[in-house]
Order: sequence, then structure tokens, then C-alpha cells
Amino acid sequence: MIDIRFFLLYHYDKVSSQTNDKNLRRPERMNDDIESLLTGQLFKKMAEQQFHPLMETYDLRKVELDILCFLADTDSQVTARDIMNRRYISKAHISKSIKNLKKRGLIHVREDVDDRRLLHISITADAMPIIAAYRESWKQISQILFDGITAEEKEMILNVLHRIVHNLDQAIDHTE
Repeated sequence: MIDIRFFLLYHYDKVSSQTNDKNLRRPERMNDDIESLLTGQLFKKMAEQQFHPLMETYDLRKVELDILCFLADTDSQVTARDIMNRRYISKAHISKSIKNLKKRGLIHVREDVDDRRLLHISITADAMPIIAAYRESWKQISQILFDGITAEEKEMILNVLHRIVHNLDQAIDHTE
């Protein structure tokens, strides 16, 4: 299987090397920058810095924050499998997080009337201050990410990223 980083780097190098315009050529650090972006390490480090105070204040793990906000942003009935498939979180992490969140009164879990094996998960009012703080942190992250980028550039980036995520999602086997 081809590593996506090398694939993108190859195509970027191929396009940038075909031009004589120095402004369009790849900067020296482009390979490192793309590598950092695609592995998510740079973003992960910045996000950890942004969320650390929130995690300490509410004594929650990052995965628990992610689950709470996923539940808050989803109108439909959510199951653990939905979280796993849409957030790419392992069953073990979801199970442990649901147990912790339920114990703290931040989520409500109820059995499905037709299939008792299915558990529907929803947030409680006690989770709302945490969700508000989490969303504020995401606003700050967005401001950092898009600093110096025009509205048109941002729209273009988001459109391309949406298509890339869709392509990757189609290629992933969700039956695991």
C-alpha cells in the first residue's frame, strides 16, 4: 500500500519541479511541513496545549471531551458504534469513556426498545458548560490554523480537505 505522505509529496514535487517560476517552486521545508501535517503531530501538539487546561479543570481525558461534543453535535440517537465509526475511537476507549461519563452524570445511557444490545447515548445538562468551553477552545484553534489565510483560501482548503476525508473514509473498512 502506498503511504499517502509519499504520494502527495511525489505529486507536489512533480508539479513544482515543472515550473521555472521561483515563487511556485517548493520551499525547502515543504516535505517536512507536509509530513508534519499528514501525520498530525504538529496539530496534535497544538491541540493538546489548547485542551490541557480544559481537561484539568473538568478532570476529563481528551477522548471523553471528543465524545461529549460528538453527542452534542448529533441530533440522531447515538450508539457506541456510531462514535467508533465517526470518530475513529477504539471500542475499549469508548467503553471506558462512556462508563466514566455516565458515572459523573454527564451522559445518559438507555437501552434500545427493540434491541437491548444497543445503548443510546445522550448528554445531560451537566455537560453543557464543558461543551461550551470545548467549543471555545476549537474557535481558538481555528483562529490559529487560519491566521493569515483569506476567506477564499479557507473555503478552498476546506473543500479540498472535505474531499480528501471523504476519499479516505470510502477506503477504510468500517467492519473492524
